Amino acid sequence: MEEAARRIEELFENKELRKELGAHAHESVREQFLLPREALDHLQLYADILRV
Repeated sequence: MEEAARRIEELFENKELRKELGAHAHESVREQFLLPREALDHLQLYADILRV
């Protein structure tokens, strides 16, 4: 619990770290959860099925 509190405090005090982590989170969501990602997953599934 102390480690979590320390990390939260670090984020609170470090604007650059907050920006960096936010940018990484945004990119991760964009790559993994948005519609283009879903479309790519479906296309890959169809391609895999057709190869069988």
